Amino acid sequence: MQKSKIKITNYDVFENGRIKLSSILRYMQELAREDSDACGATYELLRSHNMVFVITKLALEFHGDIYDGDEIELSTCSHSIQGVAFVRRFVATKGEEIVMTAVTDWVLMNFESRHVLRPAAIPVPFPEEHMLEAPIEVKRRIELPDTTEYAVHRVRYTELDENRHLNNTVYADIMIDNLPLPIPDKRIDRCCINFNGEACYGDELHVTCKFCDGVYLSAAENVTGGKQCYTAELTFAGGNNA
Repeated sequence: MQKSKIKITNYDVFENGRIKLSSILRYMQELAREDSDACGATYELLRSHNMVFVITKLALEFHGDIYDGDEIELSTCSHSIQGVAFVRRFVATKGEEIVMTAVTDWVLMNFESRHVLRPAAIPVPFPEEHMLEAPIEVKRRIELPDTTEYAVHRVRYTELDENRHLNNTVYADIMIDNLPLPIPDKRIDRCCINFNGEACYGDELHVTCKFCDGVYLSAAENVTGGKQCYTAELTFAGGNNA
């Protein structure tokens, strides 16, 4: 298990001072790599075996506010292996208060073919720590928004990562930026994202979003690659504004 003390800065937050979804995802991503490194499964080792970890599912819940200037402690552990998925849990605390919990599914992917590999392919033993309580589960399926309206997002070079695709944290910004106006001036309550396909430099994404029964449904279709990038659900604390 890895822990990190983090001081939230002004570029981590929305205009209301609350932490951006993409910011907490970036801190989670970095800590996940540190934990994987500590287990011996470094990015360099995996790449030398023509494989990388990629995230496929996320479920996250905020239990309290995180503001500019706050100090939090973020913890993560490799919880278990279920089928082809490496399940990772996260907990963030502010003082004695738990302010965020999350669960993520990751898979090993062949870097060249982009095919999913079995967990047994990993070149070092990988722990199943069964630690950290996270009372939230990833969703196997998320409903698509029932709308024909879409916004166009062209994948930029600055949005890519070492895996040569759009970094998963950027999808959170794409989703938030395309919510129907006005965007609620409230804390995000819960977010589930299923990462269904990659997007590469220059790809054109059609982003849809609709408010339905108290939930924002969001999705992006990669029209260049001919595949769906993500589907997501988002709710805000204290109810949502359509």
